[in-house]
Amino acid sequence: MQMCRDFTYLCFGAIIKTFPMVQQIVVQNILFYILFGGVTTLSVVACCYLLFRKGNAFSQKINPPIRPRYFTAAFFASIATSHLWWFLFRFAQPGSITPHSGLICMSFDAIVVMPALLCTLLAMLQDRKRSLGKVAIVVVIGLIDLVIYDVTENKYSTACIAVYIILMLAILFIITKALRQYGQWLRENHADLENKEVWQTFVVIGVVIIVALVYAFSSGSLLSETLIEVADILLTVILLWRVETLEDLEENDVVEDIIDEEEDAYLFERIEASLKKNCVDSHFYLHHDASLTQLARKMKTNTTYLSHHFAKQGLNYNSYINGLRIAHFERLYNQAIRDRRGATATELAKQSGFSSYSTFSTAFKMIKHQTVAEWMHRH
Repeated sequence: MQMCRDFTYLCFGAIIKTFPMVQQIVVQNILFYILFGGVTTLSVVACCYLLFRKGNAFSQKINPPIRPRYFTAAFFASIATSHLWWFLFRFAQPGSITPHSGLICMSFDAIVVMPALLCTLLAMLQDRKRSLGKVAIVVVIGLIDLVIYDVTENKYSTACIAVYIILMLAILFIITKALRQYGQWLRENHADLENKEVWQTFVVIGVVIIVALVYAFSSGSLLSETLIEVADILLTVILLWRVETLEDLEENDVVEDIIDEEEDAYLFERIEASLKKNCVDSHFYLHHDASLTQLARKMKTNTTYLSHHFAKQGLNYNSYINGLRIAHFERLYNQAIRDRRGATATELAKQSGFSSYSTFSTAFKMIKHQTVAEWMHRH
């Protein structure tokens, strides 16, 4: 009897001593479950919002493109589905987990989540509808890597992780190349780039790479899992903001051709004369968000001829229009000096067709090779 009492006291003593550690582990797990469920709920809500709400909540004056909106909703749905998938295999029945459970969950991410993200990013680039064949290649490489990882029973984990990193770099290369093409197209077709540029996509890609690296090198610790959930939240917020503030750029090009089969010199003179009449003299360049397509319609020509005309002079549409605007700004400024009346650069930039001072400042420095303050000081 004494021996039983001593054994009982010993057990209770060990439990009391280890209780703070057990309590801490339990609290950490509960907090992680709350975070895990919160990310899942956030993804579902964001998906439903993009699918069923008409118009924007963040920027109501902007008409958003439909295609990237639906792709982003699909990506949010894939995140929510992935979380439910992981929950079923890892949390709901932990005693029934098999060595292949992790591969199944990772395979779902490789087949669905990462391709959905890549398609979403490509859909935001509105210069053209890109082929999704490269996305299929990314899926195949990811699956081959996961199968090798599972078949070799983690004996070649370093090589598999290296392939996974190469896969992420390939995705980064695809997006970067597409972004450069999109940026060039923007400057060839639009004078104002507000709500059109997608440099924020680089931030999204950075978050994705961080998640991928954490995911690849993860040892299954609570800290690494938490980092992934936090990254998912950031990714959701950034993508939701981007798709809500992105402007629809689809326009019907002008197919009317009034100067077909002209000699090149004569063609140049015709377009130059038409530009002077329809853009310079009419002050078309002062219109906010004036696009190449709109100018082509006004000139009754097509965008191909117009782009070719600018390219022959080492220009694009954006630099041509901004050059006219900055020349207009100089005239307004000089007139204000002669009339001895006060006028701020911000006011004059707005009167010159720029929708924001930051855009004006950037364009001014590119064309004049000096800042606005330096130029005004010299004058």
